[in-house]
Amino acid sequence: MNQNGGELDLFLQPLTSIHLRGALKFEMETNVDVRFIYFLIMIAILILLIACFNFINLYSAQSMKRSKEVALRKVIGSNRWQLIKQFFGESLTYVLIALMLSLFLVKISLPAFNSFITRDIEFNIFIDQGIPLILLGIVIFTGLVSGCYPALILSSFQPIRIIRGTFKFGSKGKEIFRNVLVIVQFAIVISLITSSYIIFNQLNFLREKSFGTSDDPIVNIYLADRRLKSHPEPFISELKQNPQIIDLTTSLNLPISIQTGNSAHWDGQTEDEQFYIRQTYVDYGFIDFYNLEILKGRNFRKEITTDKEQAVLINETAARKIGWDNPIGKRLKYGDEDVIVIGVVKDFHHQPLYTEIEPLAIGFIREKGFFAGVNYVSVKLRPENIQGTLAFLEKTWKKFSPGYPFNFAFLDESIQVRYQTEIKMGHGITSMAYIAILLSCMGVFGLSLYSIEEKKKEVGIRRVLGASAREIIIMISKRFILAVFLSFLVSLPATLYINMKWLQKFAYRTNIGIAPFVFSAALTLIITLLTISYQTIKAATANPVDSLRYE
Repeated sequence: MNQNGGELDLFLQPLTSIHLRGALKFEMETNVDVRFIYFLIMIAILILLIACFNFINLYSAQSMKRSKEVALRKVIGSNRWQLIKQFFGESLTYVLIALMLSLFLVKISLPAFNSFITRDIEFNIFIDQGIPLILLGIVIFTGLVSGCYPALILSSFQPIRIIRGTFKFGSKGKEIFRNVLVIVQFAIVISLITSSYIIFNQLNFLREKSFGTSDDPIVNIYLADRRLKSHPEPFISELKQNPQIIDLTTSLNLPISIQTGNSAHWDGQTEDEQFYIRQTYVDYGFIDFYNLEILKGRNFRKEITTDKEQAVLINETAARKIGWDNPIGKRLKYGDEDVIVIGVVKDFHHQPLYTEIEPLAIGFIREKGFFAGVNYVSVKLRPENIQGTLAFLEKTWKKFSPGYPFNFAFLDESIQVRYQTEIKMGHGITSMAYIAILLSCMGVFGLSLYSIEEKKKEVGIRRVLGASAREIIIMISKRFILAVFLSFLVSLPATLYINMKWLQKFAYRTNIGIAPFVFSAALTLIITLLTISYQTIKAATANPVDSLRYE
């Protein structure tokens, strides 16, 4: 739709693309952005890589023990190709066992997942021919990536040097390789934590900026009964009898979702000044009920009978687009309406914060015409007995409209529903961040085992020469502190770019700032130090005689 000229641009769209690639105006319900699906798939792949890196690091920590096995096998006649097949076979076996376990976990967790995404997905890996192929591809990819180090590195060890004890495990190239793996893991973790922080910060910003200024709960009742739409007065009168109801109002649209509109016209308008103006219709109490602020002019008044047919309130954006410094008394036309502006309402978000505030015209409820009648009754409740008041509302509804279901929603819940995709995205990324942190801790633990084992004799010598336990702990820990710092630098550009691109979908958004990055880096560093603390303290306080006994 062309909002400037009010023209319609027609195009074809595949039916299967509506839900994930729709996001057009006047959609029947909120779509899911396909980029969100791709983003979760990307995070899942990164977590899988973390698991593969962990496997490699843990194998590195055990390489001293496995090297003797490699030497023995080569002495009795095994060649390198046979060892490569053995190690890749072990890796694929582990992956297959993990696949079986993961399918079991998916089966038992599927009900909770369906509840989270509000969908009903069946557990059947053969429902689509592509799923078994994808699983096979994941198994092969994971097995090859995680098995590359033991298959290619351990199989190259020279048996004579291992048996004589002259083989050095800690070559510079291998150490750099292991450090790169750890840095990549930390970078992924920092990126996930930072993204979670930014997403929830934006969600809090949306809740604060979205419409809704009442301290009392507001229930919006949808009038599905056409007879009740045209004559809601008896229904409203009975509702007012309940002392638990503070106030109520009626309207064509909810103030958080005004989709109807038309082309605006006014005296002196040029062809370049055309724009699309949203329109809705309300009763006398709507403005006060929702605490809307009138900046200029006045509200609708019962004593002024012409207000019902001729008066209109416009928002600041409409007045600014038209160019009126003082719009009071000016004539405005849109659709079949030819009205006089009696007031200017302060801008409020009558649509989701993905888009900027648009021009808006608020007229009085019409008794005839296309927009005749009301669609919603908004009821402000006392918070003391909400369930009892809801029961009263339903009972009264059934009395006046027994053939239609009682359809209601709280205003704050309706606002939250508009950002369900972002909320689920935030929870999904946070959950994956927890998994990534757990896996990274396993990798760090494995690397710390290897590092401490490698420096065992050095630690013993330093202790003999007078180094304190504190100095030993600092010496061992500084490589991990450096790894976290480098991971922070590595993750910073990509994380900043991705989150800035995501925030661009909102017309109103929070500033990213430095806080998310500092928080994620600090949290990662604390978790890392806690992970290696036991092994580090144990090595620093060990008796040096034990490590130097055979020197």
